[in-house]
Amino acid sequence: DLVSFLDRGGIIAWGIIPTMDAKDIEQESVDSLVSRWRRQIEELIGKDLPLETIFAQSLITPSCGCGTLSESLAERVIHLTRAVSEQLRREIGN
Repeated sequence: DLVSFLDRGGIIAWGIIPTMDAKDIEQESVDSLVSRWRRQIEELIGKDLPLETIFAQSLITPSCGCGTLSESLAERVIHLTRAVSEQLRREIGN
């Protein structure tokens, strides 16, 4: 089903940046989140679904909205989201 979805141009939004618990937001790092993303996609990579395809059709997103977070936690979530995306682009993308 996932291969078919991506073949039709679908995009996967990976909600891996925590937003529900302040402790989780503060404890996560760019490296820990990149590692988590890589562990998750390892199960998906195969002949019909190469890493490059998954990466090209992926968005790194917060797990949920930031509306109830303090300004500083919301800023950290946005920073982590951008930094994880940038690191993955350096490692995998163009």
